[in-house]
Amino acid sequence: MAPVAELRLVRAFDPPAQVWLAGHRGVDLVGGAGTVVLAPCAGTVTFVGVVVDRPLLTVECWDGLKSSVEPVVGSVAVGDEVVPGEPVGVVVESAASHCAPTTCLHWGVRRGTQYIDPLLLLGGPIVLLPEP
Repeated sequence: MAPVAELRLVRAFDPPAQVWLAGHRGVDLVGGAGTVVLAPCAGTVTFVGVVVDRPLLTVECWDGLKSSVEPVVGSVAVGDEVVPGEPVGVVVESAASHCAPTTCLHWGVRRGTQYIDPLLLLGGPIVLLPEP
């Protein structure tokens, strides 16, 4: 499940050729400050806090994937169990946003240490709406 109710892509997954190189290890979705963020999977909240200069929230999904969203201030706590679609926080303004000077939601998913395209988890044909 997508972490926002209306799925509109700002920037696609663009992994680096080698793990140590620069790349975009997730997708950026339209989501201004105040946008409600939803649990993308059933699992346990494993992190709610700030990494470097961005508030971040991570859910360890029961299928073994780790799903992270930023910049998000959580309304849940570490250890909370969540179900898909449950509100877990809100997008906040961040000078370090991937979409600066505006704000968007960055969604990253890992299997072990390997990042995967989060949109592949949505199943079926994916139809993304252009930003208005």
